[in-house]
Amino acid sequence: MNSFHKVYFNSIMMRMKFERVGARGNYVNPARAVTLNTLQIWPGFFTALQNIDKGPVIQLELTNKVIRQDTLYEALKKLNSQGKSPDSINVEFKGLSVATTYGNNKH
Repeated sequence: MNSFHKVYFNSIMMRMKFERVGARGNYVNPARAVTLNTLQIWPGFFTALQNIDKGPVIQLELTNKVIRQDTLYEALKKLNSQGKSPDSINVEFKGLSVATTYGNNKH
């Protein structure tokens, strides 16, 4: 039953032109992105299915991905030109993700 629901919700997301990003089940729609200066906001959803005693339960959560338009190299160059120490640069980027594309998948 769980795999049926997973396939069903995946097909709904595909019809709505959402793309899966990463392995956690995040779906975003880059086509509906809002661009602000050097940032892009991708609207999306997080989905999770779980079986409990009474039947399957779906968790559907509204999420947004904030994507910087500059590259990591450009950001490092800018911080280095400002005279920041390597430790402060590490603190600046700690906890951030890098968006990249491998084949047809976004990560």
